[in-house]
Amino acid sequence: MTEDLESILRKSLDEVDRNNKRMKRTVVVLVAAVVIGLEVLAFLSLKIDVKTLIMSEFGFLFLAETALALRTWMTVASSTRRVLKAIELLSKQ
Repeated sequence: MTEDLESILRKSLDEVDRNNKRMKRTVVVLVAAVVIGLEVLAFLSLKIDVKTLIMSEFGFLFLAETALALRTWMTVASSTRRVLKAIELLSKQ
């Protein structure tokens, strides 16, 4: 019985570690997307007016920040849920 609880705890903590690694990869991808997006907007700035450029930059950055916030929230919520489940199983022991 103890080995089962230990394996469940180990699996939960491993999943938390995987979520943290996924979060780091997501941040890197989103930063790269922001840089590429701003480069594209800089290229387009030669062809469009300033008002459209500013609105496009604001929209793009808003979407990137929203995606990052949602991913962060999902990672923290999932990790917290798994750790609390593992603690609950250990406390019942």
